[in-house]
Amino acid sequence: MSLLETLIASAILATGLLSLAQLLGVATTATAAAGRATHAALLASQKVEELRACPSPPIGQSADVPAPGYTRDWSVVPLPSDPDHLALIDVVVRVQRTATRMVAVATRPAP
Repeated sequence: MSLLETLIASAILATGLLSLAQLLGVATTATAAAGRATHAALLASQKVEELRACPSPPIGQSADVPAPGYTRDWSVVPLPSDPDHLALIDVVVRVQRTATRMVAVATRPAP
């Protein structure tokens, strides 16, 4: 094997190893983003279930910080079709310039 062949083989090997290293970085970033999205969806789901469990969900808007780096806004609005018995629950969880939204319909007891 000549010196030229060895250099070419080394260049091809180096290119392949650098590509694998870059792929590892992209995979790590994607996994972290997926974890944040999953956590945001869990926080939204928890708030929806908490509001649905209320005998009469509070009408209006509110917000909180359920975990560091996350903000959660929600609103409960009576549905125009049956405002005495149905309410629309809208929950939005934000983390690092992205948002996860969950919407649910809750029944309300008759007055």
